[in-house]
Amino acid sequence: MQKIVLFDTSVGSTNKGDEIIMQSVKAHLHNMLNRHYTITFPTHTPSFHFYQQRMKHSLYTFAYNADYKFIGGTNIINGNMLRIQPTWNINIFNYHCYKNTILMGAGSNKNIDSINQYTRTLLGRILSRNYIHSVRDEKTKNVLASLGFEAIVTGCPTLWGLDQNHCKAVPTFKSESVIFTITHYLRDSIYDQMLVDKLCKCYKTVYFWSQDYNDYNYFHSLKNVESISIIDPSLEAFSKTLQTGVDYVGTRLHAGMYAMQHKVRTLIIIVDNRAYEMNRTFNINAIERPELENLEKLVGGAVHTDVKLDRAKIAEWMSQFQ
Repeated sequence: MQKIVLFDTSVGSTNKGDEIIMQSVKAHLHNMLNRHYTITFPTHTPSFHFYQQRMKHSLYTFAYNADYKFIGGTNIINGNMLRIQPTWNINIFNYHCYKNTILMGAGSNKNIDSINQYTRTLLGRILSRNYIHSVRDEKTKNVLASLGFEAIVTGCPTLWGLDQNHCKAVPTFKSESVIFTITHYLRDSIYDQMLVDKLCKCYKTVYFWSQDYNDYNYFHSLKNVESISIIDPSLEAFSKTLQTGVDYVGTRLHAGMYAMQHKVRTLIIIVDNRAYEMNRTFNINAIERPELENLEKLVGGAVHTDVKLDRAKIAEWMSQFQ
């Protein structure tokens, strides 16, 4: 029996999108995780105290000697690992147990064009050179190549189940109800207000779901939201609503991925590099914010779901562990 470590990017995160990613990661590694002994560690918070490393604590020893170490999705590759709140909360003093980590659908942040020497050194000591890494987009692949690592573009694991048959089962035409999201840290009060107003005009019933705690507060700063139904901020509540025949329109990328997993007609509004890069490569039905001017026409017409997946690349990456 082999030892596996799964670094969970949803632990200690206020963003439910990380839970959506990790659900997909676990689903696609299901057989492997079940066959072998698996322990999960967080990424947003440190996994070990200094004294646990010093005293060779049993958990630390397990992690250090694990046969496979996976880290799932999100913007894990950062240009500056000295940031106060890195997505991967490690440093030059506690990186040892993370050595030989394998990326699975990982991405990079928008400022990745500049990588400082400290980060280059740290990533060089952490990431595996024995396996091909799976990355979300071409930009992240190029970043890893510049650091001397081999990677293939597979997209985020949230996409991997959206094959041709799945896409064909997604409705083409408008529902009477819609669920939407907004993003508090990439807010645009003009376009976000326009989104609210146009959705209330186009749909009989409008639902709002908070992917992040602060999205809820931002939602209440907008006008004309009194008639909108607020969904409980859990994946369970979101999933149940997605099964009622709604459309999804919103700025939250992984809420959109989750909607498509539920065979929901989806329109993602691009607000950052992740949605832009994924739409360019995988055709995830995303629009730029200025296109909200024509939202009535967009949601009123046919919306075809046709995600472009290279399943051979996904299979190539997965085959390393069979």
